[in-house]
Amino acid sequence: METRKQELEVLLEFSRAASAAGTAEEVAHAISATLREGFGYDRVTVFLADSENDRRMREVLDAGKSGDEGSTANNSWLLDDHPELLELISSGQEYIYSQHLDQLLQASFASCGAPAHCVSIPLKTPQNILGFIWIDNSASGRPVEEKGARSLLSFARQAAANLQNVRLVEDLRKSEERLRSLVTSLSETLYTVRIGRGSVIPSFYSPQLQSLTGYTPQEAINTPDFWRLLTHPDDRPQLERVKEELLKGRSLAIEYRIQHKNGEIRWVLDTPVPLSSPEEGSVRVNGSILDITDRKLLEDRLRRAQRMETAGTLAAGVAHNFNNYLQIIIFQIGEAQEDLPDAHPAAKRLAEAQDTLNLASALAGQLMVFGRKTEGVRTDISMEHLISQTIPLIKPSLGKAITIDYRPDRDVAMISADTAHIQQAVINLCINARDAMKEGGVLTLRAQNARIEEYDRNRPPHAASGDYVRLQVHDTGVGMDIQTQERVFEPFFTTKPVGQGTGLGLAVTYTIVAEHGGWIEVESKPGKGTLFSIYLPAAHAPVSTPERPPIKSADRIVLVVDADERERERLAGLLETLGLDVLTAEGASDAMAVIWDAGERLHAVICSLALGSVDVAQLSKTMRDEGTSALLILSADKAVPRELERKGRAPDLPLILKPYDVGHLAEVLDIDTRTSISTDRMAESVPSS
Repeated sequence: METRKQELEVLLEFSRAASAAGTAEEVAHAISATLREGFGYDRVTVFLADSENDRRMREVLDAGKSGDEGSTANNSWLLDDHPELLELISSGQEYIYSQHLDQLLQASFASCGAPAHCVSIPLKTPQNILGFIWIDNSASGRPVEEKGARSLLSFARQAAANLQNVRLVEDLRKSEERLRSLVTSLSETLYTVRIGRGSVIPSFYSPQLQSLTGYTPQEAINTPDFWRLLTHPDDRPQLERVKEELLKGRSLAIEYRIQHKNGEIRWVLDTPVPLSSPEEGSVRVNGSILDITDRKLLEDRLRRAQRMETAGTLAAGVAHNFNNYLQIIIFQIGEAQEDLPDAHPAAKRLAEAQDTLNLASALAGQLMVFGRKTEGVRTDISMEHLISQTIPLIKPSLGKAITIDYRPDRDVAMISADTAHIQQAVINLCINARDAMKEGGVLTLRAQNARIEEYDRNRPPHAASGDYVRLQVHDTGVGMDIQTQERVFEPFFTTKPVGQGTGLGLAVTYTIVAEHGGWIEVESKPGKGTLFSIYLPAAHAPVSTPERPPIKSADRIVLVVDADERERERLAGLLETLGLDVLTAEGASDAMAVIWDAGERLHAVICSLALGSVDVAQLSKTMRDEGTSALLILSADKAVPRELERKGRAPDLPLILKPYDVGHLAEVLDIDTRTSISTDRMAESVPSS
């Protein structure tokens, strides 16, 4: 009776320890301690079925009477390799003596001696084999009788039940971890809500909610009517209609807009699924919400491109025929002008008509560019060089109230492009910026290398990832609202008054950039200015672009402008004999860039009349706009002044004639030859022929 009481106390103590265990190994420790300390056995070894393969047994504990415990997890064996144990399990036998176990475990333990000193009891449930307990009394020689072995059966059943519970908890924990990992890895936001006639009560949001909305799941659950408040006001009626469908047990997917905590508008795809039939006017719903803002942007880009393509095809076809008619009329007017004397009253009207027709022809040309009906020659060009050439062309039309901020970046890659078309695109953007800065401001231009990756959200579907050159044109003007930005590249769309704009400038720019395999982006806010960014594919790796000739720090710098290289060099050599620093330019556009950089250090510009009156007038206007005090001097052959006088167009600017005379040059330039001219260099100078 006393022995039975002790056994019950031992089993109760084991139950407490095993119930508190959190792992299978902790249950194994409780089994070993109970059998050694409560039942008095010499040595206890516990084998547990592997969690990945329940046919493999691994030793998790080996403890002797001294209390020393050790784990030898590498000691494992397959149940299928031991028929005697399989028979023990399948026959319904509840334990086996050591004549079999001695052979089975001889790699780990010495021989048990007499069979009655060792016994093996399986840890099993009706469904599974969870392991084995091996008891060894060979050290003390105390036999394990059948009666003693049977008394262990109730203990083994309880131990197996505790072990099964722990394994179920472990499996549940692992399953939850896998589910949590899966939910965390999803891009969608998962949710569970209960929808009633007058309310939506959330009970769960996955962690992705915070990146989608800016709010934590707990904030969302604790905020009444959270999702309705988050939804764009224009889309709330649609959400109400969906709620009615869900209350009828119907599942559907919808797209609508929400407002992020930072104020940003995002598009989402919401897929709610009712889990049960509606009861008493409510239904529980599981669903997922996916951020589709990037997809919507791409769809919008595609629709815009398709509209532009359609409009361009139509406009180009009309413009092509229209331009043919214009050329016939222009030709006929020219013929009529030849037949009329200059003093005829109709001559002036014909000239005005021809000027108007030329403007119409230019407009038709823009339409053909927009419709991609004009072909150009593409070469590798430097965006830095193109901007440097373009700035002098646009600066006079900007006015003094607008400041140009342009700092060239080094090592910008080349692009393969039609120079005239890309220059036209840049000019269009600059003119658009000018019109946005009626009161003046700053026009900033930048050209930089850009690396576009596959995951870049602004990359259009047709554009490949890789190296690009990014041209940015930024103004400090009135800016644009969202509605204007969405239409800014549409042909014939303009915010200017009637008669002050065609609405083709930005449409043509868009088409030119797209034709070159790039794209254009716009960022703007009312009152905050506008930034246009053009992306064009790089022709090859970045190269070091040569800088323009530096402006020297001498007191007197003279610029020689002449299309004839030999004439430029001759005149430059003579000017250097006067102690001057000389820069040269081939044409008006290069000259204007130098004038712009030189500023107050420029002493004079000597320009050949052979360039033409238009270029000379452009140079003169540029110098006036810059406010420079430099002289503008004309150079020409001796026959040119006589021809000008014959036509009644005598020049009103200082004039130097070929062959050049050093003394006359010094006089026109107001230079003291007694201190400036080098005797040796004078001897080397030869008048030009």
